[in-house]
Amino acid sequence: MSGELTVIRPDCWHEPVPNTYEGIKAAMGGATIDLIRGAEFSLFIDDEAMLNGSVLNVVASLMTGIALFGPVVVCALDPDAEGDSLPASPEVVEAFTSMADQWGRVLNDARRTGQDLTVVANAATVPGPTFIALSGAAFEEYLTTGRLPDDLTE
Repeated sequence: MSGELTVIRPDCWHEPVPNTYEGIKAAMGGATIDLIRGAEFSLFIDDEAMLNGSVLNVVASLMTGIALFGPVVVCALDPDAEGDSLPASPEVVEAFTSMADQWGRVLNDARRTGQDLTVVANAATVPGPTFIALSGAAFEEYLTTGRLPDDLTE
């Protein structure tokens, strides 16, 4: 795998991490990892973050428009030809790290005034899994491209 990826933690700490399974896993605190795709980037996320009471990652949530909990590792939207993750573009990394720095200032100001802006996932309200049916061709397409068809059957 090439380059380094970037971890963004809920406390706004961010740093480069090795672009290896071990590096990603360590950056995420040993979490069970999953990959989600955004418009211009993908994120490794903690697949069990809502179940284990992880803290809301405001930066990742704002960048994706969905509530994400725990640390995330930012990478390119698409993998290389071998299926390995690639570093996100410098512009995407800058957007994440700049937002993390800005939200970090907000968190520090809140702490200074005795406020706690921490939001923790409530495991009791996490919806159950959604099961989808894919034809053999659609599944093959998903394995090849990582994209699901628009007309899914639940």
